[in-house]
Amino acid sequence: MDFKEQPKFEMILVHAGNCRYLVGNKIYPLRPGDLLLLDGKTIQSAYVFDESETYERSIIQFHSKWLQPLLDELGVAYLLDLFSENRNGKIRLFSKEDAEAIEHSFLKIDQLNDLTHNYKHEALRKTMITGLLLRIDLSTVAIRDKGRIYKDEKIKIAEDVLTYIFKYYRDAIAIEDIANGLELSKSYISHVFKEMTGFSIMNYLMRYRLLASTKALLTEQTKSIKEIAYEHGFESDAHFSRFFKKNFGQTPNRFRKSYSL
Repeated sequence: MDFKEQPKFEMILVHAGNCRYLVGNKIYPLRPGDLLLLDGKTIQSAYVFDESETYERSIIQFHSKWLQPLLDELGVAYLLDLFSENRNGKIRLFSKEDAEAIEHSFLKIDQLNDLTHNYKHEALRKTMITGLLLRIDLSTVAIRDKGRIYKDEKIKIAEDVLTYIFKYYRDAIAIEDIANGLELSKSYISHVFKEMTGFSIMNYLMRYRLLASTKALLTEQTKSIKEIAYEHGFESDAHFSRFFKKNFGQTPNRFRKSYSL
C-alpha cells in the first residue's frame, strides 16, 4: 500500500474463472463479465475458491487527482461517485452488448501499457478512461442492491461477521462473542467465514486491526504508538509492534517517521 498517495480508484473486470471479492463488509461472488468499481478506502481482497479454473481479470488503477482536472473540465466529475457504490452494496447491470463493449474498452486501455509514457500517450489514457466511465454510466440498465442479485445464506452470515468485526474490532473480542451476537454456533460461523472469504475469523480480525492502526499512525500524529495500539484492539504496544514488523518489515515508529518526511 502506498500510504503517501490518495487511495487509488480501481476498476476490476473478470474475464474468466470465479472468485468472491471482499469489499469492506460486502462479499461479491464474481463471474466472467462482472465489474467492480472501488474507491480504495476500505479493506478488500479476492478469494479464488475454485482452483480448477483459470482466474483472469483486468485492473485499471488511477488516483483521483490524476483524472480530476479533465473530469472537471468536461463537467462530469460525478463519475467518481461510481466508485463508492460497491462499498455500499450496490451493483450495476448492463445488457450483453454493452457488457461486451465495456470489456473491449478495458482491453484497449490495457494495450496502452505497451506505449511509452509521453504526454500524448498520457492524454490518451486519460481520455480513454474517461470514455470508459461515461460508457459505464450511460450503459447502466439498473442499479440493484447486491442482496437482490447474490442471494446466499452463507454470504449473508459472513457479511454479518464482517459487520460485527468492523463495529467491535477495538474491543477484546473472541469468536464466542461474535457467535453469541449472531445467535449461531462458534463452529458454524468459523466454517462459513473461512469458506466464503478464505480467512479464519481471528486472522481477518487481526488484519483489519493492522490496517486501521496503520492509517491512524499517519493521520493521528499526536498520538503515541501505545495509544494507537490500545485503541485498535492490541493487547499491548509490544504486541502491536511485533505484529506490525512481521507484516511490514519495520516497526510502527520507523514506518510513521518514513512517511512523515
